Amino acid sequence: TSNGTNNNATNNAKRPDQNNDNNISNIQVVCRFRPFNDREKSIGIEDDLKLFELTDKTVKFKDTSGTSQTVTYSQVFDQNSTQEQVFSTVAQDAMRDIFSGFNASVFAYGQTGS
Repeated sequence: TSNGTNNNATNNAKRPDQNNDNNISNIQVVCRFRPFNDREKSIGIEDDLKLFELTDKTVKFKDTSGTSQTVTYSQVFDQNSTQEQVFSTVAQDAMRDIFSGFNASVFAYGQTGS
């Protein structure tokens, strides 16, 4: 405009979860353990689960010598989690933001066919 103000509401809009600090981050790192398929079950791979301890935010990796390492994530889903649970936790807010005119991205990486 001629007076130097910006009348574009989109530039001034704030996401519902955005506070007054412009340096917020909405990056999440999520880990999902998929269910075992029939082939994996038939060879007894379920026994390998003893090498992992899961909580809602951590994965403790253990080797056969007793050494362990714990990694913390934004969220951890075990092999009993449903697609709906993962979507509602990980992507639902991003979809809402997209339809409200904001940029959002969900990057998923995993084994092909899983």
